[in-house]
Amino acid sequence: MDTNGSLTVVDALARVIATDATRPLVTYYDDATGERTELSGATLANWVAKTANLLVDGLGLGTGDVAAVALPPHWQTAAVLLGCWSAGLAIDLEPTGQAVQVGFATADRLDQVRADETTRSPWIRSGSASGPGRRAVPRTSTRLSADTATTSRRSPG
Repeated sequence: MDTNGSLTVVDALARVIATDATRPLVTYYDDATGERTELSGATLANWVAKTANLLVDGLGLGTGDVAAVALPPHWQTAAVLLGCWSAGLAIDLEPTGQAVQVGFATADRLDQVRADETTRSPWIRSGSASGPGRRAVPRTSTRLSADTATTSRRSPG
């Protein structure tokens, strides 16, 4: 729980998982492709932990840092959001190109997430178009891929 006693999303996830981690928790349907993905609480928690560990241990990010998230409705987006919150990051769901510490975006929305040019930090992205310092990740990929781009750290304000 946070300091004012309210339940956070991360706390709520932990409570649900503590009850029965094997129970289906998230089911994602894509009507256009027919894709259906069902995640148990344990599987979602694993994806959340991997994302949070990448952000904290791999990138040195934490409380006060900001993640721009320009991703479509998808189960991986849920894992990214929960991972960011678990790591203590603030999230910008409507990025406008303001520099942030890390970005999660599809190839067609990369212009909405940009890095400042003072420090280096990986960017996470899914999509198919490659660009300088970025690697294409197939849309059907079930793994996160990090590539280097430049970013800056902002103090919380």
